[in-house]
Amino acid sequence: MYKDIPIFSLDDLPEYHHSESVYQNKFGFSIYKNVLIQWDEDYDKRILNFIDQMPEKYRNNLLFCHEHEANLLLFWCKEVPVKYREDEEIEVKMYFEDSGLTEKQCEEMEIDKNNIFDIWNILYSVGLKKKDHRGESPTATQ
Repeated sequence: MYKDIPIFSLDDLPEYHHSESVYQNKFGFSIYKNVLIQWDEDYDKRILNFIDQMPEKYRNNLLFCHEHEANLLLFWCKEVPVKYREDEEIEVKMYFEDSGLTEKQCEEMEIDKNNIFDIWNILYSVGLKKKDHRGESPTATQ
């Protein structure tokens, strides 16, 4: 009945990510729309915008995300959707109040304050293989 529930740990992420301070657990986690978010030091809520604007068929496959300095780490239940592969860039909608821009700056730059986007890079994006019959830990695949 529950055989397709994905199980993973942060140890499933590549070892080189563990050495960087942003991947330590000290900033906490949240669950938003069934996605586990790992926060960094600035608690950038644009990660919620990223999840909100993701089509549901992809969001239902996303297990984990982390953003740091406009770089994303994504961990998927199954295979990685083409649009979200490593080294792809994603436009993330920003709300005017969160943009740091003034109305005058928007006018001068000819930016519609209701359509402000930031470009984020997908640094790391992997899907889990299914657990084997022995219940061994899943392994990440690209």
